[in-house]
Amino acid sequence: MIPLADVDGVRLVALARAAVVSYVRRTPLPSVTDVSDGLVDPRDVFVTVEAPPGTLRGCLGSMGGDESIAAEVVRLAGEAATSDTRFPPLAFSDLEAFTVKVSVLGPRIPLVASSPDDLCARLRPGTDGVVLELPPPGSRALFLPEVWAKVENDPGVFLGALSEKQGAPASAWRDRFSEARVSIFQTWVFGA
Repeated sequence: MIPLADVDGVRLVALARAAVVSYVRRTPLPSVTDVSDGLVDPRDVFVTVEAPPGTLRGCLGSMGGDESIAAEVVRLAGEAATSDTRFPPLAFSDLEAFTVKVSVLGPRIPLVASSPDDLCARLRPGTDGVVLELPPPGSRALFLPEVWAKVENDPGVFLGALSEKQGAPASAWRDRFSEARVSIFQTWVFGA
């Protein structure tokens, strides 16, 4: 997959910021009809909203969607700001100082390992985003590369947190290693 041009990244951030304002103020959403060819195709994407800057207020993503990346960013930015159940929705006063970050995901690459320790050794802290799939089928959790810093760049802790994100015990990735599937990806990040 070809990385986005910087100009497209700037446009995505502008769309995300406008969408946050529109969702909070309940005004019409920004138009996504006049965008470059690079923003028409579907792509896996996450939008992070901080208000004030440095304080996470929402982060939502889409994997395998059919919408254009521009349309997904508008939807995700607004929903991250107002509907991420982990945080209170942004208020009018939050619009004075907020930031958005758009993370466009590269292709997911299956990571094959012979053991839990081998898996940990193959992960690149701070570089790899990770998707962990545990049984039952369809159950998966994803962390963007920046989450590594929150777990002190420790692959075992990182995979444990991904297991817990799925509602499983932290040890599930290790206990069910033969059934687990792990994919890695990189991101192109635009915005604050």
